[in-house]
Formats: sequence, structure tokens, C-alpha cells
Amino acid sequence: MSDPLTLVMIAIMYFILMLSILGHILLKGYNRIKALEEKYDKSRRKKEND
Repeated sequence: MSDPLTLVMIAIMYFILMLSILGHILLKGYNRIKALEEKYDKSRRKKEND
């Protein structure tokens, strides 16, 4: 049976790993949304200028 300290360390490492993966996915999604918003703004400005 492994000691509790090792289990806690593994749990913390796993938690940090999950957070970093989640953060990476969220960041990619956020960047994609930003790019779409910019594209939408540009097309809307073009329509207003015409």
C-alpha cells in the first residue's frame, strides 16, 4: 500500500495536468471566437460603407 503523501502528490499532478489541458482547449476556442468576431465586424463595416 502506497503512503498517503504519494497519493496526494499524484492527485495534485493529475489535477494540474487536467487544468492545463482544459485551459489549452478553452484558449483555442476563445481565439477562434475572437477571429470569427473580427471577421464578422469587418464584413459588417463593409456593408455599412457601401
